[in-house]
Amino acid sequence: MITVSEDLQEFHSYLTSRLASGEGSLSPEEILDQWRERHPSPRELADSAADVQDALDEMRAEESDQLAREVVADVRRELGLPSRQP
Repeated sequence: MITVSEDLQEFHSYLTSRLASGEGSLSPEEILDQWRERHPSPRELADSAADVQDALDEMRAEESDQLAREVVADVRRELGLPSRQP
């Protein structure tokens, strides 16, 4: 885990490189926003990973539901039963 001192050193290096590349016209808030976008906190990373997992789980559930509907439709067709209307 990164220490506060290490984090500040990295931010200082980042700020120095931004200034050296001619981005001195950015406000302190804009530079800090860029830093935060490029260096998310462990909590933000965990939240993002959880969001991705939730989306994947939902996609799998929808795919399973769709597959089940297709199987039921195939069986009904094979048995000569009328199709079900959603």
